[in-house]
Amino acid sequence: MNFKDRFQAVRDFLIPWMDLLEVEVAKRFPRALPNPIGEWVKVLQGAEVNELLVLENELRTEKKHEELESFLKQIKELTSFPGVDFTGEGLPKHLQRRVDLKKRHELERMRFLARELGYFERVLDIGGGAGHLSATLVDGQERRAYCLDRSDEFQKQGRERLSKWDPENFEKVEFIQCDFPAEINADLLNIARNNLVVGLHGCGDLSTNTIRHFLDAQASALISVGCCYQNLNGAYNLCSLAREGGLDFSKNALHLAARSHAYMSPKDMETKVMVRRYRYGLHYYLCAQGQTEFHSIGKTGLGDYAGKFSSFALKYLSYAVCSEELDRFFESPDTQTLIEKTILADILRGFLGRVVETYIVLDRAIFLEEAGLETQVLEAFSRSLSPRNLAIVAKR
Repeated sequence: MNFKDRFQAVRDFLIPWMDLLEVEVAKRFPRALPNPIGEWVKVLQGAEVNELLVLENELRTEKKHEELESFLKQIKELTSFPGVDFTGEGLPKHLQRRVDLKKRHELERMRFLARELGYFERVLDIGGGAGHLSATLVDGQERRAYCLDRSDEFQKQGRERLSKWDPENFEKVEFIQCDFPAEINADLLNIARNNLVVGLHGCGDLSTNTIRHFLDAQASALISVGCCYQNLNGAYNLCSLAREGGLDFSKNALHLAARSHAYMSPKDMETKVMVRRYRYGLHYYLCAQGQTEFHSIGKTGLGDYAGKFSSFALKYLSYAVCSEELDRFFESPDTQTLIEKTILADILRGFLGRVVETYIVLDRAIFLEEAGLETQVLEAFSRSLSPRNLAIVAKR
């Protein structure tokens, strides 16, 4: 794959959508939806939950509209990367203790990718938490791992778990509590030879700093999987193409990248529609009362959405109002139409999040190529288990 050509295509695709990425759909109100999103929403109106499920998971719709179909096809093409031809074995029992299905899946694939890269004497696991990945990468190998994390609590849990359940690997893992890279030990910068640097779901800037450390230390190989893009503080636009004509994303756009591409079950979709109907209903009620400043209602429970809209709204409104008034507003045809249009527009906007993520990942990959590294971008994990699944694999 020519990363530079793909990056330019991604950048050019995103430019017309930057305004839509800037602000969430509900918060645009009362401004009209930008064309052609407004037109596509009309095409999708009346879609059943099962139709929305196909749209969300497959970027496909039976509603015939050439421009909409082209939009969905372009996104699929721009965000498609080779998968990992996993032929490895599952994790041994001692590595599975207190590890859920998602984490086990990720560890299996990371171990497979590391083995495909060859033999390394040391592993530098940056943001390694309780050391699950470190233990996986030293298991059955004559190597040591250095597990770096800022959380002393995570590392304490890791020491206790490994010493109790996996004493052989415990002897091979050294836990180092530090704020990477500010507090990096100088000795760790000098263990570059035959060294594999890994970062599994490095939050925000941590992935960028991991890549920079890999280059500065002249380490042998890298596996980096990013996440939490909303925590990027300008730590992107690294490569020459991006520095010369890159895009600057709002926090809303970066949040969208961080939560995009999740595979939805029928139950997930039903819940998503149910929650958004009430949340958007409350938002539009407040708009109708002349409110222009909005604050997040925070975490809610599914039970909040089980009763009438008025019960939900009264729980989160900061003032008393007649429940009949609330339900009358919510159930009106105009409000229901507005909510449906918002949900549909939000689904379409959500697809752009994966394109933003692709932009960030390709920027990092080209940055590594420009430093002379042999670089791949792979879809390392199953989307249904781990949607933040784009792995950068680089080797000298």
